[in-house]
Amino acid sequence: MMANSLLCGNMQELKERLLHHSAGRFVQKAIIHSINYLIMTLIGFLVLLVIAAICGSIGQSLAGYDLGGCLVSIVVGFIGAYLGMWLAGKFGLPELFAVNIEGKSFPILWAIIGSAIFTLIMALIRRAISGRRY
Repeated sequence: MMANSLLCGNMQELKERLLHHSAGRFVQKAIIHSINYLIMTLIGFLVLLVIAAICGSIGQSLAGYDLGGCLVSIVVGFIGAYLGMWLAGKFGLPELFAVNIEGKSFPILWAIIGSAIFTLIMALIRRAISGRRY
């Protein structure tokens, strides 16, 4: 019953319904905090995409291999960020240069390093499959 009464399209309306619901204040504040954490504005998301594209492009340039256009650079930037942070975590290295966009941290340096590593791996796989150099 509670789930049906809370279903709505507008996040502000959801917050207002939570505040007027019979749940305890602590639970209400925790749920509202979770909703606010998940929300990212369109501008913030676009800025994140641009930064990922730049990091992916720099990583591809460092690797000396181009995987594709702008959309591929965005994907390579995000994969590079995950790969770079994973490697940094395994080696116990700190997050050196990160940009904070609406509460979400994007590691610039590790995204570039991870993008270069990912691009090199993809270049080796393509070369092994096709048997020719680009």
